[in-house]
Amino acid sequence: MSTSSQNKPTRRDDLIAMLRHGGARTDETANYVVDAFRAETLREAIEAARGEYLTDATGDETDDAYNRGVADAVAAIDALMQGGARCPPRPRPACSPTWPTT
Repeated sequence: MSTSSQNKPTRRDDLIAMLRHGGARTDETANYVVDAFRAETLREAIEAARGEYLTDATGDETDDAYNRGVADAVAAIDALMQGGARCPPRPRPACSPTWPTT
């Protein structure tokens, strides 16, 4: 038995399993899974960005500007988590009978 199989599944593992095993049979469920996966990915991005802060900043203008840039990136990602700047769904073209409906 591998070490990874002994660990509790992550939220990401749960979402992938749901999709792989047909758990997203309705639009509502599929939207939930996609939104949850998006939120998890954005949380990971915020954590990664926060890891970029200079902890040994000297007070130099360059260091301060860098840390402000990191703070701006974290704020922008957080805004996406709060629902900002989401892309609207694409309209179904009238001329495309094969456009996916789900």
